[in-house]
Amino acid sequence: MRSVITYLRYSSAIQGAEGADSTRRQNDLFKQWLKKNGDAQIVASFSDEGLS
Repeated sequence: MRSVITYLRYSSAIQGAEGADSTRRQNDLFKQWLKKNGDAQIVASFSDEGLS
């Protein structure tokens, strides 16, 4: 099984505000990737919120 580290990032407070979809889109894309790569296991998750 492959080990996977997730990394979520958005650069402005507006992108991370409630109702904004930057984090949702990134999570959706990652879930799609996991479905295609079923031999992957998440071992860590990181995020940079509101940094540029």
